[in-house]
Amino acid sequence: MGHSTRGTTWWPPLEDGSRFHGHNRHPYHRAFYGVRTVKVAVKKLASEEGSTFPPSTTTHDLRHHYASVLPAGGESVVAVAGISATTTPAWS
Repeated sequence: MGHSTRGTTWWPPLEDGSRFHGHNRHPYHRAFYGVRTVKVAVKKLASEEGSTFPPSTTTHDLRHHYASVLPAGGESVVAVAGISATTTPAWS
């Protein structure tokens, strides 16, 4: 049995397909990722020897970085606006 198959038996997705949820079957709140998970990852990356990763990086910073990298890679501004849930491309 593969890893992904094994995981679905003990941690099945929600009805909408969401895989990231707690034991209460409610999706994790965005604060869980921003305050806990991302903060720990940022601290680890920033503390590695020779790292230039800014220790003050937030989820908002990552969102803006992602929105900047996509057009640089050839994605349209309209598509990026749709992905980032921004309805006015000029605001992204």
